[in-house]
Amino acid sequence: MITTNTDFEGNFYVTAKAPAGPWSDPVFIEARGIDPDLFFDDDGKAKEEAGMILLNNGAHFDLLIKQSGGKRVLVTKLRFGSVVHESDEIDLKPGQVKLIIKGERANFTLLYAQGNDTPKEIIKVMSRYLSSETVGGFTGVYVGLYATGNGKACSANADYDWFEYVKNESKADTGFPGF
Repeated sequence: MITTNTDFEGNFYVTAKAPAGPWSDPVFIEARGIDPDLFFDDDGKAKEEAGMILLNNGAHFDLLIKQSGGKRVLVTKLRFGSVVHESDEIDLKPGQVKLIIKGERANFTLLYAQGNDTPKEIIKVMSRYLSSETVGGFTGVYVGLYATGNGKACSANADYDWFEYVKNESKADTGFPGF
């Protein structure tokens, strides 16, 4: 889980094998301008899915894995009010999938990789569509990992092995190998 302590050192994450704990000691992240939290989607309109989300005041960008036609697929979903755009499905190989969201001043780029493959861009979206100036609110963009049965009990596991926030120290260095 990623969260913020506004009275102390800022953004941090903790881990546990189960929600009841025990929880790890906090690991602080040197990042400003984000207000991360865990998000669970339970609107009951789709089947099981799991992934990463950028969220601000109801608008969100999702990078998600789900089952479709008997296959495991990757999809991006962008929601702006009542307008939803879903990308074409990308068939996934068996094994781990790395979900990557690269944030820049003007854009969010959603990428994925499997095995030792170089990350592949799925979509690039202007970050202003999640800005508080555009969608309202005041806290900024939440970053989260989620898994949902969309109102039904889940039969599949979503296993998040790690989460890493990479601070971009220079304009030329993206923090991702191969970029």
